[in-house]
Amino acid sequence: MLNVNNYIYTEAGIFSVNDLLNLQKNNVLLPKVLTFNTDKESSNYLTYYFTDINEIEEIPKVDIYEVRFVDVFSSRNIILNISADTEILQYNVLQTEDHPIINKNYQVIQYLKANIMRTKLNLKWIPIAELTNYANKSPNICMGDTVVKFSHKVFKNNESAYCIKFNSNIVPIFAALSKSTHFNFVLVR
Repeated sequence: MLNVNNYIYTEAGIFSVNDLLNLQKNNVLLPKVLTFNTDKESSNYLTYYFTDINEIEEIPKVDIYEVRFVDVFSSRNIILNISADTEILQYNVLQTEDHPIINKNYQVIQYLKANIMRTKLNLKWIPIAELTNYANKSPNICMGDTVVKFSHKVFKNNESAYCIKFNSNIVPIFAALSKSTHFNFVLVR
């Protein structure tokens, strides 16, 4: 769950959670959001696409953390303000000759598709509450198809958080606290 200040990547541009709440309040059709297909049964597994949303649910009085990620390719920080139960899609970097990531920090999706059958890849959703950084950073999915790694989290405060949903199901979205084009958006749900 995101706090109101995060930005979300949509088909109509970058919107803050607050912008989307105002659209919902005024009964305006919400724009499609960029998401990532994690359904193993789908023919479009591990692809980016835009999907409909029809609800932004508010959950009051939630612990919000400032969570930092590092884009290894550009050496830039990505910040999100999210709740402890928000999940990111993580994977392991393995030694492989099939679209390797070692010594380069981009083309993550090709690497995942080529190595998805390897059990040590360990592609799975992990809640922020379970993440600690003991200098062993695991990368996660971002919009720029580069290696982005969790860095650390710090408690910010207790406030309302928001879930982006379609038909009562939480939709994985690409979010960031900055709308600068120099920063990447991280996949969260």
